[in-house]
Amino acid sequence: MDNKEIVNILAVDDRPENLLVLEQYLSSDKVNIIKAVSGNQALGLILEHPFALILMDVQMPDMNGFETADLIRQSKKTREIPIIFVTAISKEDKFVYKGYQSGAIDYLTKPFDPDILQSKVKVFIELFEQRQHLIKLNVKLEKRVESRTHELRIAKEKAEEANIAKSRFLSNMSHELMTPLHCVLSSELLRLAFGNHGPQASEKENTIR
Repeated sequence: MDNKEIVNILAVDDRPENLLVLEQYLSSDKVNIIKAVSGNQALGLILEHPFALILMDVQMPDMNGFETADLIRQSKKTREIPIIFVTAISKEDKFVYKGYQSGAIDYLTKPFDPDILQSKVKVFIELFEQRQHLIKLNVKLEKRVESRTHELRIAKEKAEEANIAKSRFLSNMSHELMTPLHCVLSSELLRLAFGNHGPQASEKENTIR
């Protein structure tokens, strides 16, 4: 995790001593444990911070872990946050199944092995970091595409302006070239029609006669 940003993990438990145990096992200079003592508090925190993982107790007053997980999954902004239930009471299979139905990716019972918990958490931290890296790459790519599109649009506009200027230039040149040519052609036609003396000479000859 060298040179990586600090990753947030949300620990939710109505017993402060349990939160302190999770913080003791998981907190480091790269991992920040944010604590919540109720489901309602947890819902507020996940709207304020990005979390790599949620560790949540099942049995809590007012709103239990399953209900909290259901609400988290209903929000587009938070539904992708992985949830691990950690409980000392609800160990029966029916609770485990309900935990997975609520969207949890794992269900741990207390007392748990700290090494196992740390290994599981490490996996989700790495996945979170990879996902954040991809998001940043996508943002950079979108900016590059937007910048390139802008450059191409400007180049197209300049090319169109150049074509218009070229057409005007050729039109003007054609007009300038055709004007003296018309004079030459007119003079030549008159010479052929009246001879070398032109129309005035012909009139004089007719007068003399």
